[in-house]
Amino acid sequence: MVISNLAAWTPGEPNPPYLSINHCQNKNVTISIRERGNDALGNTASVVLTEDEFQDVLNQLKRNINRKNNNVLLIAVKACYLKHHLNSDAFGWDEISEILQNALCNELGDKGYQDWLSSVKK
Repeated sequence: MVISNLAAWTPGEPNPPYLSINHCQNKNVTISIRERGNDALGNTASVVLTEDEFQDVLNQLKRNINRKNNNVLLIAVKACYLKHHLNSDAFGWDEISEILQNALCNELGDKGYQDWLSSVKK
């Protein structure tokens, strides 16, 4: 049973992307993110956290918000570690690829990323 729910989406759009956070009676928290899809389900990623794990995530978010420079690289490394070393299903390989690309573009800039990519593809 869900005790509380926080959801965000774009009203008026068919099958919009959304973020949903559900606090359940068993004290677990489920975070779900869905991409825009052609059907009602779309591509959805969900993770179930205990109350303590959820509080850790919230605390990390608060620290990141309070930092002048949000450390996207650290977030990317943590996501990769979860997927690669802990076999977590919190992220799919396509999501990890996107997280890494975003982190590289954030650090190098879009042109810097393209230049780097061209240099390693030779």
